[in-house]
Amino acid sequence: MSRVDRMGRLSRVGRVRLPALHLPSIRGRARADRGPLLLTALVVLVAVLIAAAVPPLIEDKADAAVTDAVVAAGSSADLTVGAPFDPEAPYLPRPRMPDSADLANTNAERAWAKLDPTLRSIYNAPVTEVRSTDLDITSGTVSGRSVQMIYADSMADPGLGVPVVYLTGRSPAAHPGDERTSADPWPVQVALSEATAKLLGVRTGATIVAKTQTTPRIEMVVSGIFRPQDPGNAVWGAEPTLLKPRVLTDTRGITTSSLSVLMSEDSLPDGRLALDPQETLVAIRIRPRPELLTRATAPQVISSLTALKGTSGSQPDGSPLEFNTVLNTVLQRVLGQIAVATALATVLLAAVLIALALALLQTAELLTRRRASVLVTTRRRGASLPGIAIELAVESVLLALLAGAAGLLLAGWLAGGVSLAWSLPVIGVAVIAGPGFGVLWSAQATSRKAQPANRSARRNLRITRHLRRIAVEVLLVLATVGAYVALAQRGVTTGDGVGASLLPALAPTLVAITGGVLLIRLIPIVLQGFLRAAGRLDGSLPILAASRAAASAGRPLPVILLVTSTALGVFALAVRATSGQKPPAGLDPDTIRPMPEVLSDGLRDLALTAAVILTLLAVLALVIGAAASAPDRGETQARLRTLGLTQTETRWMTVGELLPVALIGGVFGWALGWILAQRAIGLLSLRVLQDQPQDPALVVPPTTYVPLLLLLIALIAVVAVESSVRRRERLGQVLRA
Repeated sequence: MSRVDRMGRLSRVGRVRLPALHLPSIRGRARADRGPLLLTALVVLVAVLIAAAVPPLIEDKADAAVTDAVVAAGSSADLTVGAPFDPEAPYLPRPRMPDSADLANTNAERAWAKLDPTLRSIYNAPVTEVRSTDLDITSGTVSGRSVQMIYADSMADPGLGVPVVYLTGRSPAAHPGDERTSADPWPVQVALSEATAKLLGVRTGATIVAKTQTTPRIEMVVSGIFRPQDPGNAVWGAEPTLLKPRVLTDTRGITTSSLSVLMSEDSLPDGRLALDPQETLVAIRIRPRPELLTRATAPQVISSLTALKGTSGSQPDGSPLEFNTVLNTVLQRVLGQIAVATALATVLLAAVLIALALALLQTAELLTRRRASVLVTTRRRGASLPGIAIELAVESVLLALLAGAAGLLLAGWLAGGVSLAWSLPVIGVAVIAGPGFGVLWSAQATSRKAQPANRSARRNLRITRHLRRIAVEVLLVLATVGAYVALAQRGVTTGDGVGASLLPALAPTLVAITGGVLLIRLIPIVLQGFLRAAGRLDGSLPILAASRAAASAGRPLPVILLVTSTALGVFALAVRATSGQKPPAGLDPDTIRPMPEVLSDGLRDLALTAAVILTLLAVLALVIGAAASAPDRGETQARLRTLGLTQTETRWMTVGELLPVALIGGVFGWALGWILAQRAIGLLSLRVLQDQPQDPALVVPPTTYVPLLLLLIALIAVVAVESSVRRRERLGQVLRA
């Protein structure tokens, strides 16, 4: 053999030939089974939409929750810096300190310099505040009014004071004199806003007289009445009473008012001289920008604030600065609530997606049963299993890609972004399920492996199959126990508290699936009891219905999906109602900070959406299971009709076949969902969502009974449809069946 021949032969041997695709067969199967294919596409679209849209939506809600929590905290979230003036003797004579404003502003610059870049990026420029204690106004005829003299300046415009426009008068000026030598009142020029001047009934040039416990008379001369140039300036946000007095009326009808008057840089030294030294307070207020605080930036802000507060009183470069804020506490609390809410959302998302994956498997099984004869015929005509797999894969890939792309587009439109972490596994199930069931069915139906003739060998074969099934079930039970133990020991959140741990988050879903597998073992026992009871009744209809129920109840997927969907739907509704309770009576409302409403609403909407989808999947499980068993049921009923079975008896036979699985599965799933919700209250840390000291009481709303009602309605609809189809069959068709 020549070298050229040898090379050609080797190339032919090494070349892998793919099975040829028969496009007419692919198109024909798709046209014939367009109903199940459209149902599969709808399930894929819904699954991808939820998987892609929920994580971005939760992230957006989490960022909004951080912002809302900071806004709700109000001024307590501000960073306040205590920077008092140097100690001053209270006795006379007392010198006038013309550089008082410069000293206060310098301390504001020092405080700002202590902030690291993270804090500077989320805080506004500092506002310097020098204020008096509350002064009781003694002039005028109305009592119950207190006033504070305030000097304020923003580091954003240092040295310019508060930007105002004077409607009458001018800015407060300095009082002549370098020191106070007598106990006579030291006049202080101040400016008033329009609202304050109207409340007091004073004009420019008037004198407002006040007192404190240690200073019997303080005279404030109104130099002018102003209007703010920019009402949104940070100074007005820090000192709102400079613009609008605070007027309160208690339950007894007594009205009190608190107001502030403005000192300038020139009149601030006079304000200090008019009061005792301990009656002047100095603070630097640095307000956060809530819109810049997100779930991602909050941990670094907490760390920076903790380090900053640790430096209070230890600055070597001047007078000590005392940093105080509760922003770190607010952020820690809301991050804990976000972690629990995110974990709970992951639990719900996993429940819905796994139930949808089970639905995809059931639709794939239904599709395979409809194509059983076609697949077997194709196989017997010489088609290889890889060839069948490739043809079915072309169909499933196209369907999954089209439906998945539509789901991603809808998710991007609704959520403003998509997540592929949960979407790709769903698409993978849609791609693999159809070809997998089809190839498995074809292989089993056309297997040339002869059944053993020996009775002992056949028994050993049955035992081997039974042991394989037990092994799969044991693995499922072990996974369920492991997930539940992990949930009980460390909770559903991760160690860093920023997300959910996947294995504990799967615990409720695995428990529900395990419950469905357990029911598959129990249903035949229950139906055997029904079968024995039916044998003692008059007539053949009860025993026929019971025998058909026992035969059709052996299919695992409908039972597992029905139980899982019902249980998780009840679980979602119960957790939604329980987590949305109001705090119990007796708790101090000022100490409770429930989860911000935007995240709470989002979580409740997700729980409701999950419950609706799971309830529909439970109904779908019943309908698809009935459709899968319909050919065998129709064949049996057709034979019985030739023996005298009436149309009414046919309907009751269908009810008797389908009702036990629907009723037992629905009630068992409802009870399992109630147990899951009862255990989840403590394990999922629902008390954190409402900032309560103990777990809330379980609430099982009446809506949890809706799945049971819908299952009965679906059963009635299935019976009506099948009866209508059977009614149109002619006697010849029945005899040929």
